[in-house]
Order: sequence, then C-alpha cells, then structure tokens
Amino acid sequence: ISGQMSKHQELARATRQTILDLIRQRINLDQTQSDWLQMLLDSRYEDTGEGMTEEQLLDESLILFVAGHETVANALAWIFYLLSRHPQAQQTIHREIEDILQGKEAAFSDLPKLTYTRQVIEETLRMYPPAWVIDRVALEQDEINGLIIPKGAMLIIYVYGAHHDENLWDAPEEFRPERFNAEQKAAQKPYSYFPFGGGPRLCIGNNFAMMEMQLVIVHLLQQFQIQKPAETVEVQPMVTLRPKTEIQLQLIRRS
Repeated sequence: ISGQMSKHQELARATRQTILDLIRQRINLDQTQSDWLQMLLDSRYEDTGEGMTEEQLLDESLILFVAGHETVANALAWIFYLLSRHPQAQQTIHREIEDILQGKEAAFSDLPKLTYTRQVIEETLRMYPPAWVIDRVALEQDEINGLIIPKGAMLIIYVYGAHHDENLWDAPEEFRPERFNAEQKAAQKPYSYFPFGGGPRLCIGNNFAMMEMQLVIVHLLQQFQIQKPAETVEVQPMVTLRPKTEIQLQLIRRS
C-alpha cells in the first residue's frame, strides 16, 4: 500500500507541475488566446478586482482536467455498452451520421444537427450518471416538506435515484433515447434529470463533455459496428458510477 501511495503521489505531483508549466507559458505569452485558460487568466473577483493566483489557476484547471476525463470515459463506456445491446438505436445513429455528415469528419458546427446522437447520450446519462451522487452544504437553515435542514449540514443528493424514480419516469429501467426529443424533454419535471448538477453550481464542463462524447461516438461509429457483449454488466458506485467488470465489445469494420 505504501508503494502504491508513493506512486500515485508522484503522479499527482507530476500532473500539477505539467499543468502549472502550461499556465506559466501562457502568462508569459505576448498575445492572448481564445480558450478556457485565457478566460480564467482574464477573470477578476468582483469584491477585489484582482485575478486568480497561480495556485487558484492550477486548482481550477485540475478540476476540469480530472473531472472532465474520467467521468466522460465512464459515460462513453456505458454509451457503447447500451448501443451494443440496442442495435436499432445504433442503426439510427448510423443513418443520422450518414445523412448529416455524408462521409466527412464531424466539425463543431455539425454537432447541433446530430440530435438523435445527443438523445442517446442524454438517456445514457440518465441511466448511468457518472456523478451518481452530489454533496452540498446548507449555507443557511432551510425546510423541505417539513424536514428541517440545519445550517452547515452536509446534504447528499441522490442523482441515480431521481433518474430511476418511477414517479418521474415511465419505465425508468428501459433505454429510450426518444425521452429526450424536443417534445418529451419540454414535459420533464424540473430537476428530474440533472447529470451535471444544476443552479449556480452547474458543472462548468457540461458543454465540453457533451461535445467530447458526440465527437467520439461519431468518429467510432463512422468506422465500426458494435456487437453485443456476452453478459450484462453491473454498476459499481464509487466516486463515479463505473462498470463493475470490463465491458468487452466486438467492433466490426463497416464497409
């Protein structure tokens, strides 16, 4: 255990140093860039008018770097697992890709047109939300349905439970991407679906994550057909909602 701790501490140190080097390189540039890091560098606190320190910039960058990759990787694993078990949904994505892209690589401007692909992502995030619980601290005393919540209390919000609640969803254990077409989405009850949280603490990387997932799905399905796995995969609720065992899929190159 001691050896593993040392290894991971060294990996964490190296990661922090790599990102800090990139931040310092950007600070020393004579020209500005149009990206997320530049937005952090240019931001100012309303009360002081000052920018972030190097340590604050590093922490903000690490949050997006770590949270925006492991969670997306888990979501993509569940997406391809579900597509392998629902060939009709996979075929619909193939048709959409062919109709919209006509053989070319997907560009950012194409993503809003890939509506069914996005519905598949949203339905997967309903069934298997990577952030399956969210913790919040009550800044003031509050009351919900007669339950007193003291100031300073830690609240655990059960995202997975809400996403599988029969009072909120029809047949919640079934994979139905059409739940997220424009008409049905508009009829959803507020906060029945919140894979990225909500309110002022909404995940800062939600749009980035959706873009990543759409691009990966399109790139892979343009080339391959995914075959059904041998057995059902169970969930493992840890820090994120992970597959309990490996998801082994067979990819068949499309002609």
